[in-house]
Amino acid sequence: MEKIIHDSIDSTQTDARLRIASTDRPFVVMAHLQTNGYGKFERAWESYSGNFLATFAIDLSIQHYDFGKIPMLVCIKLCELLSTLSHSKAEFRVKWPNDIMLNKKKIGGILIEKVDSTFLVGIGLNLRQSPEDGKVSYATTNVLAETGVQIDTIKILDEMSEYFIQFAEVLKECDAAKLRQKYMTLLEGLGQTRKVVTRQETFFGQLHDINNDGALILDVDGDKKLIYSADVFI
Repeated sequence: MEKIIHDSIDSTQTDARLRIASTDRPFVVMAHLQTNGYGKFERAWESYSGNFLATFAIDLSIQHYDFGKIPMLVCIKLCELLSTLSHSKAEFRVKWPNDIMLNKKKIGGILIEKVDSTFLVGIGLNLRQSPEDGKVSYATTNVLAETGVQIDTIKILDEMSEYFIQFAEVLKECDAAKLRQKYMTLLEGLGQTRKVVTRQETFFGQLHDINNDGALILDVDGDKKLIYSADVFI
C-alpha cells in the first residue's frame, strides 16, 4: 500500500479523493495536521498535533447491502487495536454508527465516502490532544489523558494499512450475524433511551438493536424505527 504522508494538509479525505484518478489502490493519505478536516454531515473536525488523521482508499466490488458492514468492521478493529497499543484495561467502545469512545467520551470517528468503486475510509483519533470543553457539542477526551500512554501514529498507520490490504477478503468472509453480535458488545447505550437526530427529525427512544446491515433499530414508544444515519447523544 502506498503511504502518502503530509506535515499539513487541508483534508486527507479531500486529498485522497483527488488522487483516485492517478493513484493505484489501495493507498493511504496521512497528515500530522489538518486545516480543513471534516466529519459526518461535513461538520468540521478539530485537528491537533500528535493525533491520527488519515484516509484509506480501497477498491471494493460489493453489493449495496454490504455497505453497512464496513463501519462495523473498522470500528471493531480500531477498538481492538487501541486496546492493544495502550496496554490498558480501558474499554474502547462504539457510539453508533461510527464514533470511538473511551469512558463515555468521544476520542475519534470514521467517515466513509464512495467514489465509483473506491471507498474512502477516513479515520480521526485523539491520541494526545482533544478539543477544550465547550468547543464542541459533545464530551471529548484523548488516549493519553485517559490511559497515560502515548501511542505512535505510525504504529496505527502500519497496522491499519495491513488491515485494509486484506479488507476485501475480510469483508467477503465475515458472517453478518456474528459481525453484528460482536459490534453490539461494544455499543455504548444499548437498551437505554437516547436522543437521536437525523437530518429530518429528532427522536427520543430506546437503542433497541442493530440489524445485519448496521442500521439502528430505535424503539419509540413501541414503534420500531429503522435508522441508517443520525447522531446519537449519549
